[in-house]
Amino acid sequence: MDKLDWVEVSCFDNRVLAYLNHIAPQIRLHKLIEEKKALHAFLEHDLFSTVSYLDIEVNLRKEVYGLDLLSKNKIIFWTVTSEDLSREINAGLYGMMLNNIC
Repeated sequence: MDKLDWVEVSCFDNRVLAYLNHIAPQIRLHKLIEEKKALHAFLEHDLFSTVSYLDIEVNLRKEVYGLDLLSKNKIIFWTVTSEDLSREINAGLYGMMLNNIC
């Protein structure tokens, strides 16, 4: 097993993701999205082939649901505190990062 098989990179910048994909396509990339504008910019640039996961701020879940991204991509919601995500889980949510597990 190659040591790069264990590497995953999360990044906000589309240019960095494209560059990393160019120099090391075996690395799994996460696109970090924290605002609606960034989500639409990502969609417009069609960078789906460069990333493995979309790590999206949970406050954008209605937007994600409306764009039907859950059925097409591996979505991970982050900064989840107490939101009920059962609807999203049933629709194919890949994962979530919790702020507080107590």
